[in-house]
Amino acid sequence: MSKGFIKAQRKRKPVKMLLTGPSHSGKTLSALYLAHGMGGRVAVIDSEHGGSTFYHGRDGLDFDIWELEDFSDEAYQEAIKAGVDSRYDVLVIDSLTHEWEWMKDYVDKLQGRFKNQFQAWSVASPRQQKFIEYILAAPVHIICTARSKTEWVIEESDGKKTVKKVGTTPQLRQGTEFEFDIILDLDLTHTAHVDKDRTGLLDGKIFVPTPEWGKLIAEWISSGDGTFDVPTQPLPAVADQGAVQGAVQYVDPAKVTQAIEAFLALGMTEEQVRAKLSETLGRELDIESVGKDEFKKIRELYRALAKGE
Repeated sequence: MSKGFIKAQRKRKPVKMLLTGPSHSGKTLSALYLAHGMGGRVAVIDSEHGGSTFYHGRDGLDFDIWELEDFSDEAYQEAIKAGVDSRYDVLVIDSLTHEWEWMKDYVDKLQGRFKNQFQAWSVASPRQQKFIEYILAAPVHIICTARSKTEWVIEESDGKKTVKKVGTTPQLRQGTEFEFDIILDLDLTHTAHVDKDRTGLLDGKIFVPTPEWGKLIAEWISSGDGTFDVPTQPLPAVADQGAVQGAVQYVDPAKVTQAIEAFLALGMTEEQVRAKLSETLGRELDIESVGKDEFKKIRELYRALAKGE
């Protein structure tokens, strides 16, 4: 039961950051600089075949490393829990993209057991959401990196046309990036553009990440009310993923799957259902991130079609 309304306070809490960008935009080094500036012991959860070790010793960077042998959500969570238990002050996860690619492969395998992709996602989506919630619940500062999809654009300046590689959306589950406190999008000059900042320190700024920026963030966090000893709070074991509670609430993907099957029962094809629901929602249908209000629209659409309206 809720305790009711209380006076709001800006409490000390571990910050969760996400650095996105195309390959060669400097995500790993930028994350290490920020972690180093935040102070304390740093560890890297590395899915890049030990690529982060190339930066050890540069400008005084010192960190431990956990090299992932597979990229499943359980493997990442095991490493996060070990980092918390070992009392590291900052964890760098480099990168989240490999876990998402693993999850999509997992869905492909699940499709052999189900009628369609929707049913496969009804199993994988809750698992993916719990993984993100595990990161958010971890009582330690975490800086994640994620690759962005790459596109080539033509830019014209002074009558000359040049082809430039740019990053677009991060290669993560749709909406995942918005779970983080700070989002930095890096370009090929290693310059960070602030996409989101709950601290207010970086909002609107364009800069090259350095340890000084990490120190600034850490000082702001330390100025909050209460105590925050990194890390002392218990983190559920990997086998107890359901104990982690997250801030974002989506409709259970299984319910969305059932709704889609109801549309199919009306004689519509899977392609027609996907197109109709995307039109209704005003965006591409993503079974993993359907909000409650959006689900109401889906139900209203079904009732209308079922009545022949």
